[in-house]
Amino acid sequence: MANISNAFGDCIVTAKDSETAQRVAELLHSLTDCFGYYTHLNLEDGVQCKEMNSFECSFYADGRWSFKNNMEMMGTWIRNNEEINKSTETIKELEKEDFKVSFDYVDEEQGCAFIEDGVASLHHKANTPIEYMEYVPESCECYDYTVKNLIEICGYDREYAEELFDDDSEENA
Repeated sequence: MANISNAFGDCIVTAKDSETAQRVAELLHSLTDCFGYYTHLNLEDGVQCKEMNSFECSFYADGRWSFKNNMEMMGTWIRNNEEINKSTETIKELEKEDFKVSFDYVDEEQGCAFIEDGVASLHHKANTPIEYMEYVPESCECYDYTVKNLIEICGYDREYAEELFDDDSEENA
């Protein structure tokens, strides 16, 4: 069984126009929010940017080992998920579009004691199977799993950061 990481940040979907970008975000959300290692796009706080042909929203996720793994495997997980494949219309609609999904994220995992601050994107070419989305890492910085970094990088309050750090210390004692 994989360790579960906690990721959050901002998601920007870019397509031929902002309406398509929002629809791609809605479709991706409907497909990835039900995974065991889900990625939940906060569509209700989303904003269309017509000048940039994009839709922006925040997100949170449970990573399989790390959120990077969610991004690398997203297309394959969508294709192979039995629940999703009962209704393939959503996948077919998504596969028609050229789009890019960028994640600016912070990911932390207590068991492996890491904090990662990164930017990566998924690129999909129209009329290709969803499992062929290309994962493109853009930047990534790793930090020690400390109370200070949980506060400064993850934005956690001190009490929660100390609780996470103490739980980790007790497991490794």
